[in-house]
Amino acid sequence: MHLAPGWGKLSGRRAMASDDESPDSKPEPQRLALRRLFEERLSQFPADSRTRLAGQLGDPELQALCFDPLPNVARALVENPRFGLVHARLLAAHHQHPTGLSALTKKEPFLRDPEVQRMLLRNVQTPPALLQRIFHQRRLIDLFQLSVGREMLVGLAMDQKSASLFCHRTVTSLLLAQNLARWAGTPPSVLAHLLKQAVVRNQPQVRMLIMKHPNLPSHARAESE
Repeated sequence: MHLAPGWGKLSGRRAMASDDESPDSKPEPQRLALRRLFEERLSQFPADSRTRLAGQLGDPELQALCFDPLPNVARALVENPRFGLVHARLLAAHHQHPTGLSALTKKEPFLRDPEVQRMLLRNVQTPPALLQRIFHQRRLIDLFQLSVGREMLVGLAMDQKSASLFCHRTVTSLLLAQNLARWAGTPPSVLAHLLKQAVVRNQPQVRMLIMKHPNLPSHARAESE
């Protein structure tokens, strides 16, 4: 079993990501090259062969296999002695099976990394037990800052249970209030709750943002005018 010549390297230093890089900071051409390496070459191997390779290979193939959807491959990756923080971040961001993501629990330092936590929080396949293990003692503002990215949660929504939990908390973070005031997906109950918070009442600009939000209930707007 071997890989064709030319697949063992990516050009220059871009082939190797440092431990300080995240999936978001990795240049898009490099991410695409890694995904192509998996889809066009590595994915052609049988599942058992990919699992075996995941425990043996180094970069860039090791990074490319983080795009593999099979949980057995993910488990083998984590056991690979070359598997490091950059790989953990890629796996947390791109792996699409709950069992495979749970393999990260074997390496506790990975779970303490803020970028791994952020990727897991944004990955819809992350099992609830893993999220509970990581975030059960974190503050609401910490969870918000971990989940938010440059795209400001476009396309996502806050479910009814999350909104209810939020409305039973006192909001003291001006940054959190500002971001929710600007986010198109903020639920009506959350907007009404924000208007009652001192941090909003003392900031006319934030209050005005909420008053102009299309999701603000009419009764909440009337009560605040």
